[in-house]
Amino acid sequence: MIRFPTALRVLALALALAASACAGSAGTVGSLDRPFYTATAAISAGEPVGLRLVNGTDGSLHYNLCRSTLQRETRQGWERVDRQRSCPDVRFRLAPTETAAYDLATPRSLPPGRYRVVTPVAYDDRPETLTTSSFRVSAEPAASPAS
Repeated sequence: MIRFPTALRVLALALALAASACAGSAGTVGSLDRPFYTATAAISAGEPVGLRLVNGTDGSLHYNLCRSTLQRETRQGWERVDRQRSCPDVRFRLAPTETAAYDLATPRSLPPGRYRVVTPVAYDDRPETLTTSSFRVSAEPAASPAS
């Protein structure tokens, strides 16, 4: 017979893998005692980045994916991409094994390159920063000719 905590961990793994597949990421689940954060594997400038957050912990996770920060890889390292947006000043609760999804808007002027998303969370009353795997942004697709 499977113990209840073991069943929850198996369910968390299944949800994490499903979230990874839905987000188009080939990420791996390093530990089932940690949150799992993924992003769409590739987008065009101006398209939203699909974010998925899976709570793989035994406790509640507090988050607000609207407050996520987009970063671009440069020769000097990862640099923040400033974006103007307004987010509610609220933290949402994610229970163990639950998944949250959010589409993070990107500007059409976003240069092609490798990006990632960073977001602050808190679990067990401890603040932490989660980072997605990197993803590609390509130039805005050309407008289709008028018929």
